[in-house]
Amino acid sequence: SAATKVERFIEKHFILIAQTEGFLELSIEEIVELLSKDWLHVESEEQVFFAAMRWIEHNPERSQLMDR
Repeated sequence: SAATKVERFIEKHFILIAQTEGFLELSIEEIVELLSKDWLHVESEEQVFFAAMRWIEHNPERSQLMDR
């Protein structure tokens, strides 16, 4: 299905996707769902952490989400 193809693309290219403007515009629900996936192809969990921090820092109002 198309959804499966999209998930596989994200899985393989997470680091590139995390650097896009579109990634920064994701909702909290979308970012939590994406970052909680076990299948992300990353060299370390640090890369996921830094992607999350970049997302938070993009919008100062998101800093309150750090408590989650």
